[in-house]
Amino acid sequence: MMKQILALALIVAGIYVAQPAPAQAGPCQHSYDRASDGSRCGGRAADRRSGGN
Repeated sequence: MMKQILALALIVAGIYVAQPAPAQAGPCQHSYDRASDGSRCGGRAADRRSGGN
């Protein structure tokens, strides 16, 4: 029974982690963020630019 509970908890945690980050309005902070149009921020993000976070 304990193994089944642990397996279920790991599955739920995996689903939670796999959810995409919501699109944000405004400047991209991280390369893995999504812009408001749904595209990935990538090289536009502050953490990829000189002087960024």
